[in-house]
Amino acid sequence: MPASVSDKKGVDSSNFDGIGDLRGLLSRVQYLDSLGVQAVRLNPIFPSTQYPESYDTPTSLTGINPHLGTEQDFTAFVEAMHKHNMSIVLDLPIHPYFKQLLTAAEKDKQKEAQNKIVIASKKIHLTRKNGSDQDNFTENLINSLIIPPLIEITRAQDKMEDTISNTLRYWLRRGVDGFYIKGLEYFTDDPDFASQIRNWKKIVNSYSAGLDDERILMCSGSVLDTVNESGDSNTLRAVLNNIDLIDVHLDLFGNGTESVKKQVDKVLQGILYSKPGYPWVHWNFGSVDTQRLSTHLISPNGSLGAILFHMMLPGTPSIFYGDEVGLKDIQDSQGERKDISHLHQLAPMHWISSDRAFGFTPMEFHPWLPFSDSWSYIEAGKQSALKDIARLRDVTPPIYMNGVYKDGENLPNCEIRTLHPDIIVMERMYPRRNSYVVVSNFGSETQVRDLSSLYYGGEVVADLRGRVGQYVTFQTLLLYPGESIVVKLDK
Repeated sequence: MPASVSDKKGVDSSNFDGIGDLRGLLSRVQYLDSLGVQAVRLNPIFPSTQYPESYDTPTSLTGINPHLGTEQDFTAFVEAMHKHNMSIVLDLPIHPYFKQLLTAAEKDKQKEAQNKIVIASKKIHLTRKNGSDQDNFTENLINSLIIPPLIEITRAQDKMEDTISNTLRYWLRRGVDGFYIKGLEYFTDDPDFASQIRNWKKIVNSYSAGLDDERILMCSGSVLDTVNESGDSNTLRAVLNNIDLIDVHLDLFGNGTESVKKQVDKVLQGILYSKPGYPWVHWNFGSVDTQRLSTHLISPNGSLGAILFHMMLPGTPSIFYGDEVGLKDIQDSQGERKDISHLHQLAPMHWISSDRAFGFTPMEFHPWLPFSDSWSYIEAGKQSALKDIARLRDVTPPIYMNGVYKDGENLPNCEIRTLHPDIIVMERMYPRRNSYVVVSNFGSETQVRDLSSLYYGGEVVADLRGRVGQYVTFQTLLLYPGESIVVKLDK
């Protein structure tokens, strides 16, 4: 959420307004690079009636919201990101920008047109006579009754298609590397859905320059669920063959670790893993649409421990800004901000702890939302565990591979081996390689566990207590609340 990252309007203090902006993002590119970030997804940056509060209801899908900066600011940010080999993905909220492909009134016109076709055909059947005059009459009757409403319906569909296609081209020309098509699930029953998806992917591909410079499309997992349940094989193929990433939200708070296992198993045993080449899973533990991890996790650095587990999943992990420092939802005990309760998770970022504005904006300015608490004792830029696991993902086949291809099948290389109401153990494996295990404690109490029936021991490769490089055994494994440890197992 750009409005909540960093307010850096310029040298002149009069330009500050307590709203994060593109210059603020630009000033944090080095930080993102240091964490091993490969792509940044920007929530809607478009013009809207009241930004940031109405960020998700843009008035246009092109152009930059003035609160965020200018086209030149965006270009500078894109160039800096690409210089550090990081990509930019934009949220493209086609819903509610387009309420539906056809409005209710247009659907009424469609129904009316169909009724008129029946009436006209009956009238023609009853009155048809030989002669050019009668032929001209029936032709004019058909044209006057049927064609105008059909033209209006077609124009409505074409307007949406043209707008989205032109929007994709607009941002691709400005260096954007991909798009999260938000709200796509509202249009899956449209007859043109499959053809539109294919056309959007064709446009995106036309700006790609090979495997090292590929543009992508993303959508929510609810799109795939809806299409899969509909039984429409053509639409299902369009999604599976033209979408690159499917966003899946993992809910840590539904029923503890048991819920996490069920959610992960559902994905690993589902259609995305049934065939090589299908979209990768884009996992998230939190986003602009959900409450903060640290609001629920009751231990310091619990969100960072959750991120370590998250980073060990097959596919593409995503981290919501601030989760790496344990940012919480804003406090509103008096209900003064009840009208914007859907924005409480968008608290301004904590960069430093040495001033009351946390490095987000100059201290004399008020941020657009009040600052929230932070559970973490680790300041931004000092998350060594996150850096360790990011490097590990880059060079370790059991972790970066999405599965194991064998006998024409894509088999999962991930298994949740055991769990306790608060403890979860997940293993990643690959043929002829050491396996890796992450053990996480999502509870509020210190746990000492005997996992020797599963594993003997191995080297710590990422953790929150400075044990990297040490050898541990699984007979008496100690985990503090909110802690995760990643171990490279003995062969």
